[in-house]
Amino acid sequence: MATTSEIMGERHPSTLTCMNNLATTLFALGELLEAKELYKKTLTNQTELLGERHPQTLRLMNNLAVTLKALGQLDEARELYEKELAISSEILGKRHPHKSTSMNNLDKFYQRTLGC
Repeated sequence: MATTSEIMGERHPSTLTCMNNLATTLFALGELLEAKELYKKTLTNQTELLGERHPQTLRLMNNLAVTLKALGQLDEARELYEKELAISSEILGKRHPHKSTSMNNLDKFYQRTLGC
């Protein structure tokens, strides 16, 4: 990834893909704090490049929310889940598959954290 960011820059789409993939790998390895920081950095750069309403940005929001939940940072996770769902609903419509995934993720969050 260092070579990709050095050659293309941290805001290049290929670099952002590499950063997301590395954060996902860190999460899978249980390196949650490192994953969180990398997801945050990637989300910031992605938002600056493509905007908050781009599908890739929305996926990053979800990835960060999952990581925050795993770290027990439930208020932050809930806020991101809700924000991602609101934006997804607005731009993708109520029947888009991604919106269903977003609703499912938020529903699971509430079930596991609030016992609903």
